[in-house]
Amino acid sequence: MDEKPVCPRCGQDPSPYGAIAFASAESPTAAEVICGRCAAKLQAEEIKSLDDADKLIAETEEQIELVERILSKFPEMPAAFGGLDSVAMTPMSIYRTLQNCLEACENRRLELFQAMDIGQRLRHELDKAVACQDFERAAKIKRQLEKQS
Repeated sequence: MDEKPVCPRCGQDPSPYGAIAFASAESPTAAEVICGRCAAKLQAEEIKSLDDADKLIAETEEQIELVERILSKFPEMPAAFGGLDSVAMTPMSIYRTLQNCLEACENRRLELFQAMDIGQRLRHELDKAVACQDFERAAKIKRQLEKQS
């Protein structure tokens, strides 16, 4: 009897979330097949700033909306053929992959945000408010920053 593959990082069946061959810089010839969730987490670890996280989150949300529109127009989308579910690219597997990426990016953003001191957080929020032209919010944040000084 054939054993189902499992992700060596989390022990889960990779097929519901897509399997990804991953080679590290330390051992580029020894690739491992990991699940989409673990691949998304590895990718998110590369995010170094809140701005990068915000950009990736926005892009991923746009892609999710596009796939949701496709799925709503074609609700009877066929599943992958037997045995190919771990590697087939279907709209639903793409949707799941994007959901994994969004979750990983949001978690990484939270990690980066929590690592900042209150002044850095406020300055970041001030920059975002100004960029969105939310000047009322920007003024409130600026007052908070002045209290911190």
